[in-house]
Amino acid sequence: MVQVNSEETNPEGKPGTWFTKDCDIIALIENVEDFSATADPRVEVKFRAETSTVPDQVGKDRTERLNLTGKAASKFLELACAVGCYTKGQWKQDVENKVNPDINEQDFVGRFCAFRITMKPAKNPKEGKAGLLFPNIDFNIWAIGDPEADHIPLTQEIIDSFPNGLPTKTGALRKRGDKSASEKSEPKPQPKSKTPPPAEDGELF
Repeated sequence: MVQVNSEETNPEGKPGTWFTKDCDIIALIENVEDFSATADPRVEVKFRAETSTVPDQVGKDRTERLNLTGKAASKFLELACAVGCYTKGQWKQDVENKVNPDINEQDFVGRFCAFRITMKPAKNPKEGKAGLLFPNIDFNIWAIGDPEADHIPLTQEIIDSFPNGLPTKTGALRKRGDKSASEKSEPKPQPKSKTPPPAEDGELF
């Protein structure tokens, strides 16, 4: 007689939604939760892969924890730039002027960005998790118009949503393959995706 831990099993036999392979993706931000008023100030951002350099990773999702203090807050600001809610120029100016920017994290929802997913072992794995690999994005966060994202496929919906060029982290618009971009003094809001989010929640590691 054996006892089976069924917590992570799937009686429906459907593929899991965790990322399982290294890949670069165009992601849709589906939800952002604000934990800035807690002892551990952070936001938790759920995203889903709309496209991927590894096709079977399309549709996978993840919830990423982003700190709002210390050096680790750079990851949140990189994402804010990537989705068009902040720019690299504003960031540099705020650091020089010692300004703590106010950014509406809910404006991220429905916008696109690009991530590099890298599978890594957990730093402090729970019992039974040692040796397993989990998805990480580190600081590999780009706007979909940044040159670093040029190799990642785009859907026709995304292409049609940006007729004047794809947004970059500088606030400029850029066509893929162009070395120059039309400068904009302020970031232009991305159009919201028309694709409804899936019903099931992502995983937080």
